[in-house]
Amino acid sequence: MRLSRFSVLKASFFIGILFLHACSTIQPTKEKGPSDNSMDADKEMSKNEQQLNLLLDRTRDVLAVAEENEQLEVPEAFREEGTGSTNSSLKNPYQGYRIQLISTRDVKEADERAEKFDEWIEEALPSYQANSYVVFQQPHYKVHVGDFYNRSRAIKFTKLVKEAFPGAWIVPDRIEPSGVAADSVDFRPDTKDLDLD
Repeated sequence: MRLSRFSVLKASFFIGILFLHACSTIQPTKEKGPSDNSMDADKEMSKNEQQLNLLLDRTRDVLAVAEENEQLEVPEAFREEGTGSTNSSLKNPYQGYRIQLISTRDVKEADERAEKFDEWIEEALPSYQANSYVVFQQPHYKVHVGDFYNRSRAIKFTKLVKEAFPGAWIVPDRIEPSGVAADSVDFRPDTKDLDLD
C-alpha cells in the first residue's frame, strides 16, 4: 500500500500537534523542602541577587578576611536604600545584619554548630546571649547568629565570634528587633557591661 505525499504530511502534522499538546500540559514539579520565611525571601530575590548569594557562599572565607581588614566593597545588590544606613531601623525594624557561622547541606551539622555556639556564647559573653538561627535556603542550611541594626556593631561582634568560629562573617538578614544588643553591651570578652546606674 502506497501513501500519498499529502497523507504523509497530514500524518506528520497530526503527530506534531499531539507532541506539542503533550509537552504543553507538563508542568515543572517543585522540590519540596522545609517551609520557612527564608524560602519566601528567595522567591522575592532577583536572579542577580540569587547568583550573588551563591557566589558569596563559595567565597565566604576570602571575603571574611577582606571584611576583617575593612577592604571589602559592598555589592550593589546590598546597597539598596535603607540597608546600610544607621537609621534603617526607622524604615524597616526587621532589616539588619547577622553573623553566618556555616552553610551546609547537612541539617544535623547545622544544628550541632548552633548548639555549640549557644554553649560558647553563654561562657564567652554572658552580657549578651545572641540567638542562633538555623535557616534553610535551598539547598543549604545556614547558621546565623545575633541581631544587629548597625554594621559596625556587627563587625565588633564578629571579631569576638571569630575567636571560636574562624569562618564567621557578616550577612545582611531579616532580624528580630527584640534580639538586638543594647548599646551598653561591650563585645570584648574580658570586660563587663557598662554600668549606667
